Amino acid sequence: MAAPPIEVHARRGWPLGMSPAHFLRDYWQKRPLLIRSAFPDFESPLSPDDLAGLACMEGALARIVLRNKSKSPGSGLRRNDGKWKVLTGPFDDATFAKLPNSHWTLLV
Repeated sequence: MAAPPIEVHARRGWPLGMSPAHFLRDYWQKRPLLIRSAFPDFESPLSPDDLAGLACMEGALARIVLRNKSKSPGSGLRRNDGKWKVLTGPFDDATFAKLPNSHWTLLV
């Protein structure tokens, strides 16, 4: 049996992307789930810079999760190898300056 997906899209009438029973049976406290468009009109009270600032504060419980890059043999090009890396904070401005344009997230 195939594993349930880790990403679903919220739909009208199904804000969890599935029935509550399905969500509780397959996901609740069992596995991660990203629900796209769960809050379609949500406006964050924090800007990305505000969140990064919190992650730089002494004592911050912050993590950066990013996809590793590996060199493609002989090409000189870098590609995603599908593996993930976790950095623990607090961070400094230089850490954010070195991050790639995509394939990472900040958790505070």
